[in-house]
Amino acid sequence: MSLSKYLTIAYRWGWLVVLSAAISVAGMYVYTKRQPNVYAAKSTLMVGASVFESLNPDQRSIMLSQTLAEVYAELAKREIITKGVIDRNKIQMDPAQLAGMIGTSVNPTAQLLEIVVTDLEPERAAFLANAVAEELILQSPTNSSEQQQREKFINSQLKDLQEKTDRLNEEIKTFQKTVDNAESATERDEARAQIKDLESLKSEYQNSYGSLSANLSTSSINQLKILERASANWTPVGPNMKKNAGMAGVAGVALAIVGIIMLEFFDDTLTWQGEDMTSIANMPVLGAVGKMVKDANKIIAHDKIWSPEASALRDLRDSIFLATEGEIFSTLLITSPLVGEGKSFVSSNLAFTIASSYSNINLDGNSSNTVILVDADLRKPSLHEIFDLPNLMGLSDVLIAPEADMETVLKQAIRPTAVLDNLLLLPAGRTPIDPGSLLNSMRFTEVINYLSARGKLVIIDSAPILEAVETRAIENIVDFALLVVSSGRSRKKVVEMTAEYFHSKQKNTLLGLVFNRVKLPYGQEYSGHVSTQQLEQLAGEKLQFRKTRQARSGTLTLAEVAVQLGVKKETIRRWCEEGRIPGIKTGDRWKIRGEDLDEYITLYKLSNTEVEKILSSKDAPKTSGGNGSFHADAPSYQEDLSQLEAGQVEPGRTLAKFGKKL
Repeated sequence: MSLSKYLTIAYRWGWLVVLSAAISVAGMYVYTKRQPNVYAAKSTLMVGASVFESLNPDQRSIMLSQTLAEVYAELAKREIITKGVIDRNKIQMDPAQLAGMIGTSVNPTAQLLEIVVTDLEPERAAFLANAVAEELILQSPTNSSEQQQREKFINSQLKDLQEKTDRLNEEIKTFQKTVDNAESATERDEARAQIKDLESLKSEYQNSYGSLSANLSTSSINQLKILERASANWTPVGPNMKKNAGMAGVAGVALAIVGIIMLEFFDDTLTWQGEDMTSIANMPVLGAVGKMVKDANKIIAHDKIWSPEASALRDLRDSIFLATEGEIFSTLLITSPLVGEGKSFVSSNLAFTIASSYSNINLDGNSSNTVILVDADLRKPSLHEIFDLPNLMGLSDVLIAPEADMETVLKQAIRPTAVLDNLLLLPAGRTPIDPGSLLNSMRFTEVINYLSARGKLVIIDSAPILEAVETRAIENIVDFALLVVSSGRSRKKVVEMTAEYFHSKQKNTLLGLVFNRVKLPYGQEYSGHVSTQQLEQLAGEKLQFRKTRQARSGTLTLAEVAVQLGVKKETIRRWCEEGRIPGIKTGDRWKIRGEDLDEYITLYKLSNTEVEKILSSKDAPKTSGGNGSFHADAPSYQEDLSQLEAGQVEPGRTLAKFGKKL
């Protein structure tokens, strides 16, 4: 991975690191502020003979004293000491609790053992520190009864020897005066002899004194003595705000980094990486489509034609035609690996973009400039919602219609989109019980051939290819296919499974991938606007007929009308507010009369003369049963329309003969 990749990750996730550290520090600050103050008291013990009491300190003894200090430091927190402190001082405390309050340390350069006790009260901390030190001394060998008796005897002997030595010194001084004042040599010699004997006896006393002194505990290595007693310190030692906040901040940063590593290096979610992405799983990446804001309309309007999002769609269109390497094609399938990738959004916007380019150029020959968008996702249709149209008739109605009436039903089902004159939509129609059998049939192939003969390009929006087997049947009859993946959502393993399917086919129709929901640079997320024509008003100007159909009794709720028209309840409410459907508003609720709904349905289905002109183009081939027509004896839709205008038939007859139940 290059340095730029790491820098990109750091730029993308820097906010998470900062946020995690800030939350950790803030949380620790609040927690620390709520904690009570903690106070500490320290008592210091001398282990072994003090250097102040020894004229000739032994290096070996000093090192041994340091080892003993470490042993006593460990013993200070054991139950034998803590329980002794509690029992001796009658403290209401558990030995384990007291052990948790004790801290010990040994000065490595001296024979000092420091005992630190922390408590919420400074006076009690000092008392316990001294009590622990005293208990260590009481439990040490220097404080046993035998040792005390022995030291008592030695001290008495030392005192006796000291007295005898003092008397000898006095006698020696007396004889020394005799030597100095002797008048004869004999007297002087005798005095000197006495001094010599006394000096010899004094030497014996001193040797005995030294031997007895060596057996005292004050000269023993394994002895304890309090060097400094603890006193109450009213300056709290905790909680340490700076230390806690710093540790929390470091922990927050570390946690964020671990999370980023998990997301970036162990998550196989595909993410748009910019123009440098050229292929995934041996499939070319053709482009990216911008992310749309929530609740916005789903077609880019003319006033957004210069937006970065619209420009990205035009780039995608150009990439598609470049990928075909000049090969002429008339059918394009748009699908996705799984549901929720945004294929219908891409299909509708791409169809709009291609149709707008066809309407702006002169086409040679007799070929049409019409783009026909087919909603072949019979399981979850959505294109009618995108183009703000009802779902009264559609592809499923065409496929189940009698063969003689199929062309007539198709002409009624195809609707102008009102966004562009040369963009038509064939909705999905009502969801059938078995959509797979309808799409995997010769009738569906005939429909696509019929449309491709009358349009410049047929774009088919299908169900996800890994979730619906009928999509694979559609892929077998189209010229090319386009796979839509969602940036930040699609899994790499799923896309690789889709790639394996296309690569395993003898004819690989896949042109490449397109990323959806991409945050495009230097642009705002667009919210296109669809200016839908009032089709029922246009039809009302052209059609004058007598309403002889018996009106329904009562009124219908928005939910009931939504079921009738195959759209969402919110769409019906908006149509009522816009005046597209006559409604009665009571408070915040809308009601629609049955006769008004019948009139709307009839007008909608019969106001399709512009589509009739396109599908009946003289440029389209008219061979029976081939590419261009369904049946030579198919009844004329225009004939039905003329009869309706003249008032010779009931408005519901044309609908009823197709078996459509409203």
